[in-house]
Amino acid sequence: MAKYVLECPECDSRFELRKYAPEKRVRCRNCDAVVIIPYAPGDAPPVRPASPKALPPELRKKVVRALSIRKLALVAFLLAGAAAGGLVILIQKREAGPAAPPPPPEERITMQKVVDLNRTLVQPLGAGFSWDYDLSGGGREVRQVVQAGLSPSQDPEYDLVVRGSSLSTRQALRVLADGVYLASEIRSDGRRDYGPPILLIPHPMYSDIPWTQEGEGRRPGAAGEKWKVDCVTTLLEQVETPAGKFPCFRVEMKGIRGGLPVEEVCWYAKGVGLVKRRTKTEGGVEEAVLRRYTQTR
Repeated sequence: MAKYVLECPECDSRFELRKYAPEKRVRCRNCDAVVIIPYAPGDAPPVRPASPKALPPELRKKVVRALSIRKLALVAFLLAGAAAGGLVILIQKREAGPAAPPPPPEERITMQKVVDLNRTLVQPLGAGFSWDYDLSGGGREVRQVVQAGLSPSQDPEYDLVVRGSSLSTRQALRVLADGVYLASEIRSDGRRDYGPPILLIPHPMYSDIPWTQEGEGRRPGAAGEKWKVDCVTTLLEQVETPAGKFPCFRVEMKGIRGGLPVEEVCWYAKGVGLVKRRTKTEGGVEEAVLRRYTQTR
């Protein structure tokens, strides 16, 4: 193995190198001076690229001027683009007119508010309200509000008891700003809770309003019952009944209610409620027609 000996230029000491590494800095073992390892005789130092020559002053001025002009052109282009964009936005705003103010916060429905709304609701509600219907197959159906109070969310809620029809029930109806909702229901086979509550009737009611009664009835220890009924208010009709003649919204309904198929047409009058109902059954068509109604004020 070749030996590499280095001589210190400070103290003339000589010592062997463990590795030949030209241009590496090492310390003298005798005087601690820093020594650069030279190239061995016959080893040429590596060729390094020459540093670029400085441009002549005149040429350097021309290059700087050209770059400055390019920068100014770029800045001018960007400013022109920003100005054009601002002009377009200004024109659009002017054509659109002044911005509409944000809608006011929705007013919370209270018990007193329901009393005020009852003359416009197609499902008016109040303690003691009742509706008596004649059924086409014989017999009667009676609907009565037996209790009024506030729900856990502090919304007005009314317990409506339905007796005499093929499906007697007690429903908890909740009134919100956009309509009447079904929150829970008690039948002979138990209680069902609907979460979220199902929109039964929207408010306000107009012609050609489509909506969907959609949700699921849940009972303890039983599978959920699907409720999805597509509804549409088709037109306004005059309906004559033993209780009087009323301008009614005709609502066509079809879908699944409580896990069972349903196909109905209902007629609702503002301030009165359900005036007539026509239900398609396996045996044909059953109708309920309003005989009388009572609304205590």
